[in-house]
Amino acid sequence: MVEVTRGSRSPAARRFWVPRLFDDAQRESAGSEYPTAVLFDGRSVTQQWNRGSKVTALSRNTQVAIAALRASPPALDDAACPPPIVVGDGEMAAEIARRMVIGWQQLGERMTVHCVGLDDAWVTEARKGLTNRGNFEFSGVPLSPDAVARVSCELAAAWEAPRPDRFARTGPTIFVALTDPTQAFPIAARLAEAVEGSRVTALVDDPDVLALTPEQLLIEELLWDASRRPSEVPTVFGALVHDDGESPVRLDAQSPATREAIQAVAAAAGPILAAGGIEVGGVHDENSEAIWSGPEELTGMRNAILAVLPAGGDPDQPQRALELATRLPTLVARAGWTPHRVDGTANMLTAEELHRLAKLNHASYLQVSGETGNASLSENAVRAWDGLSAFDQESNRAQAVDVPAKLAAAGLTWRRSDFPTLHEFEPDVLERLSELEHRRWEHHQRRNGRAGHQWAIPWEQLGEVQEYDRAAVRSIPPSLAELGVEVVPVA
Repeated sequence: MVEVTRGSRSPAARRFWVPRLFDDAQRESAGSEYPTAVLFDGRSVTQQWNRGSKVTALSRNTQVAIAALRASPPALDDAACPPPIVVGDGEMAAEIARRMVIGWQQLGERMTVHCVGLDDAWVTEARKGLTNRGNFEFSGVPLSPDAVARVSCELAAAWEAPRPDRFARTGPTIFVALTDPTQAFPIAARLAEAVEGSRVTALVDDPDVLALTPEQLLIEELLWDASRRPSEVPTVFGALVHDDGESPVRLDAQSPATREAIQAVAAAAGPILAAGGIEVGGVHDENSEAIWSGPEELTGMRNAILAVLPAGGDPDQPQRALELATRLPTLVARAGWTPHRVDGTANMLTAEELHRLAKLNHASYLQVSGETGNASLSENAVRAWDGLSAFDQESNRAQAVDVPAKLAAAGLTWRRSDFPTLHEFEPDVLERLSELEHRRWEHHQRRNGRAGHQWAIPWEQLGEVQEYDRAAVRSIPPSLAELGVEVVPVA
């Protein structure tokens, strides 16, 4: 089946200009008494406008790409799938490939996007500023339905698929973004027929899509993200109504208190991120590295989230606000902003150090597997890092990325040191962080199609397998020390 992306109608009254000349548009919109948005096709002109004008400029291509990705995500919650495919020939294709890497890869992951077309000029545009964050792999092919379908089938077949007894699996998400609709729709129809399990979306302009605002999109992203949590873990916004298990959950089905809480966080997203040293104002060139917030930055964002939520009696709300703080930059990027660090700041650890930390995590896993006689019953208990599947390597990176959140939850932070001292967690702190580690791991498994994993169960039911989570927490100080970083109390 071929999908044509269409966004929901925006209730906000806005006026759109489609200017022929940059200077003329600035003069006309400067004196407008209405909330005004200036609409351009390309992203580069939009960036230039937003640096020098108080009137908001929007990129048509960006708006359509955001709406398309929300309607047909490149990765699913309930199944593992091959890397997404973009069939394209111009700026629209470049923008949707970029937006996938900016907004849809998880921290610590490196997304691959397969780009299919007659030439690679648009792929070169997509790669700009993102070469350290994603792989844009080009396959040259004539733009005929059979030729594109053949290459797409080959790309899907080459995917290193996880074992079917451990993962639910499906085909790739495919976007057809061609300037000629008479070419796009036959190709999309052929792909939907030929590529097993695929979700095919043909992109077209839609006035409703162009009226979407980042704040409105962020409201839906916050709701969607909250709905992915295990059902036994309440969200920071309260209990969600799932409409008899239908997905995605709907905002209008939630209680007034839940709707108000989500809307409050979306409205305050800028100040919340600013509390963690992240800016979203205007349009900014994408940084080459994803933002990886430190413990004190996460604490600042957590406190800012709590400040806009109604006070409640739930003692776990600060922790859930902290977990939202770790994901908020990604959700904001999906909604159309480009979050970037305040000038003069940087991630504590580089991408290379993150990779080293992930390998140390696996070494710790091998050790506890030996000590428990492989209590988790996993074949990875005897596999070196290079023998792990791509999925299991990403799982170790996801664990590494969560280290700052665990330190923040314990009232700790980190700093560079030539001679790091080793912090030792108090027993009650170790137990609490170990339970949080299991909650994070379970969420990661569910997000990658493993909701039925035998250990995706509540903490108190794990028995001896709890030792894996305790080992993961105990390993944090010595692993960081190998990178020249020590764990210390917040000053």
